Amino acid sequence: MTSNALKNKSVGVVFSSGFFGFFAHAGCYRALEELGINPAGYAGSSSGAIIAAFAAAGVSANSLRDILFSLQKKHIWDPEPWYKTLFSACRLFKGYLGYLEGKRFKGLLETFLPVKCFEELIKPCVIVAANISKKQREIFTSGTIVDAVYASGAIPWTFKMKKIDGDYFLDGGLIDKAPVEALRKHVNAQVIIVHYITSQELTESSNSFLLKSFSPQSAFRLAMSIER
Repeated sequence: MTSNALKNKSVGVVFSSGFFGFFAHAGCYRALEELGINPAGYAGSSSGAIIAAFAAAGVSANSLRDILFSLQKKHIWDPEPWYKTLFSACRLFKGYLGYLEGKRFKGLLETFLPVKCFEELIKPCVIVAANISKKQREIFTSGTIVDAVYASGAIPWTFKMKKIDGDYFLDGGLIDKAPVEALRKHVNAQVIIVHYITSQELTESSNSFLLKSFSPQSAFRLAMSIER
């Protein structure tokens, strides 16, 4: 199907999870914009949730590029005090929520996202996160969008789990890498474009144990254990 044909279709766009994949997703978003494709709605998981939120808010591809290129480590790096980490280590990290406080990450989202709630978005947006407390996928389509994006992007051990209405949430990529079905349920789309960032394949090599230990499935099981 050509780009001209897509212009006459209701198009939904899904941005998958992918470690710091928002740069690649932003490139896809720009390509769609340059082709004149005006999506009916967006869905995203983890880094994809960030781009989906900005796209649904009407932020242009050029503006989004400028935001991403302006980011530095200091803009998101806010580790908890060392003594808290030491205390958690002494307890074998039971109940440990993450190394980075996440306040700067949340502040960035609040600064650059032009809306506060899903209801204020120009286009429908579907954000997916892993509900650690209920051990299930959580789909966000209403409420505070910054909280939903943070929850979906909370990388295990790195960012503190996001607590919403009493439940703890982690990276959406742990449970739904590319939320196509979630988009289909909430966006009336005739065609769905998925910008998919592949995960590293696990191989039986000298470091296979390390790779398996940090696979999405293992990380999700670990996170649920920590939450308990």
